[in-house]
Amino acid sequence: MTTMARKLLNVLLVAYLFFLQTALGADIIYDLPTPIQSIDARLSLLSDPDTKTVDFSTYELVYDEAGKVFIAALIRAAERGVHIRGIIDNKITDADPMLVNYLREKGIELNFHNPIKFSGYDFLHPIKAFQRYNRRLHDKMFIVNSRIFLLGDKNYANKYYPQLKNIDPSAGYVKGREIVMIGYGVNDYVRYFKGMWNNYEGLKTEEDIAKLNEPVPEPMRLKFEKQLRASFIWLAKRMTRLGNWRKNQFSYEAAHLVSGMPGSGASTLDAIFQKISYAKPGSRVLVENGYLVLFPELKSAIRSAIKNNVEVVINLNLKSELLVIQKALDVDLEEIIEIGAKVYLNRYRPTHAKVILLENAIGEKEVIVTSANFDPRSYNINTESGFSIKSPSLHEFYWSEFNDRKGGKAFYQKASMCQSFYSNSLFPGKASLSSRALVKMIRSQL
Repeated sequence: MTTMARKLLNVLLVAYLFFLQTALGADIIYDLPTPIQSIDARLSLLSDPDTKTVDFSTYELVYDEAGKVFIAALIRAAERGVHIRGIIDNKITDADPMLVNYLREKGIELNFHNPIKFSGYDFLHPIKAFQRYNRRLHDKMFIVNSRIFLLGDKNYANKYYPQLKNIDPSAGYVKGREIVMIGYGVNDYVRYFKGMWNNYEGLKTEEDIAKLNEPVPEPMRLKFEKQLRASFIWLAKRMTRLGNWRKNQFSYEAAHLVSGMPGSGASTLDAIFQKISYAKPGSRVLVENGYLVLFPELKSAIRSAIKNNVEVVINLNLKSELLVIQKALDVDLEEIIEIGAKVYLNRYRPTHAKVILLENAIGEKEVIVTSANFDPRSYNINTESGFSIKSPSLHEFYWSEFNDRKGGKAFYQKASMCQSFYSNSLFPGKASLSSRALVKMIRSQL
């Protein structure tokens, strides 16, 4: 048997096993360790002949190369009759508003969370306008046939898929955490998405509906087709060489939705902080997150865990692309260490993941994958969600990956460079007085 034949047989075998798992209702998780596997999983599921429905939500869909590839894949699926619904924060960035009508004509229904529409009142009351428009949808989900669920940190823009080098050669590598789930608990997210969709549908005015039903002028239609032509060509080529995104497979015992809506008196992070506070004494908690800004509830959770003899390990980025988040880290790092947490700062490859590993009060090993950053706006303002998964094998796999990166010097290790800090570390504060004043003033909105 030739090498090519063996590869083809292996692909067919993996696809057949995937079919059996979905058909028989097995409780399976696939870890997607790289951006290329994340996009391949989406493309594979969108092109699957068995796919009948796709529901997704995202904080960001940019009309750049990566965003256009995703749109092209949605269009190809819709052309086969797949029913597609999407919820996007604000708008499709950098796209003509008429693109929404074009996609609707293709069979893709979209709703938008809190679109930013400035008025004269907003310019006269800039603080109120900022507070209103700062309420963002931060969920990231992708649901197929109401039984296959992809969850993680990826939005749809070049910066999230930098391994697609022929799309954006200048993009840097950003590490993330995404999973595909099949089985118990997926219905929780199906109901969650349905509730959000119905809410946005109910908010539409007659004017909104009339605007959505406006026909796309022929010149505009030709413009969109021209803009997407290269993406359709790239997509067709990629479909002939999709990677095996199903190779990291894990079982799980149970899973449940962790969510909360702003204004409800509870948030997604409330439930997560509760789990951290009451983690099993003597165990370890790992928080991997690209954005962390201290606030009372977070500090209380860390202190409670440490008081119960739990080792709290926090993996953050040394540098943030957002200046205010960088200033907040400069201000907060000393206090995080004084509380007693161990901090590891990514040296080369920043993370966009939002993952927590812990053992709960009765010793069950949980992996929490969430859309929420550890900051005040995710706690008080944004729409966020997450999934708590009881999976000893995935829990150990993620811990092992973290330890491997630690051993490979992926983090700063000199105390003077804030690589690894312990409760008895003495870290001289480096934040300037102006930074401290700025962070204090806007902390609640970060």
